[in-house]
Amino acid sequence: MQSYDALFDKGFISFNDDGNVVLSSAINEEEFGKAGISRLAKLRQLDTKHRTYLRYHREHILLK
Repeated sequence: MQSYDALFDKGFISFNDDGNVVLSSAINEEEFGKAGISRLAKLRQLDTKHRTYLRYHREHILLK
């Protein structure tokens, strides 16, 4: 099972400005489940400085 960190780094998941997980359409829902990724996942702590990077990550790294 890959961790959230690894999938984030590879662009398979990201997080929106509220900290909720965003799943890439590059792999299907079943594969996320096998990797232990929950559609209900949310960041525990989200700072304003994180939002800037997360926006960049969603726009440039998250696989479409």
